[in-house]
Amino acid sequence: MEIIFTDTTNKPLTLDEFKAYITETSSHRDNELSIMLDTVTKKVEEHCNISLADHDITVIQERKKAYQKLYYRPVSEVVSVVDDSNTALTFTADARNRKITLDYASEMTVTYKTTAQVEEKHKQAILDYATLLYSGSTDNIEYMNVLRNCQNTLL
Repeated sequence: MEIIFTDTTNKPLTLDEFKAYITETSSHRDNELSIMLDTVTKKVEEHCNISLADHDITVIQERKKAYQKLYYRPVSEVVSVVDDSNTALTFTADARNRKITLDYASEMTVTYKTTAQVEEKHKQAILDYATLLYSGSTDNIEYMNVLRNCQNTLL
């Protein structure tokens, strides 16, 4: 299975917010800090299975299955479900768009949109995790504690 994201313009935190948090005033590391912030945001999204920015996502499922879980909730719209020859497949989505189900098992490509759902705990997790990276921490327990504190229980 492969998951493909398109770039998004809305982000839960700006570079300036991160720099203020770590009290960095120089701009000579801005590129590095931006990459760090984007990477950490993806890590928090993945760990919490939530969208912290609006995304267009494509899931390519090469195994024949009769269902596909949809990641990075909340899913606002399932755009298309096609088989490996690009033929539209009939599907149903559960009430909360967490999973789509087909009438029969098939390889499939599912394209859908997510909507950002950012809570303060997610922003704090991004700041804390990125700060650990910035400071050079090698303590995996610290990183896991940050992620544990941001898990989303509402979805």
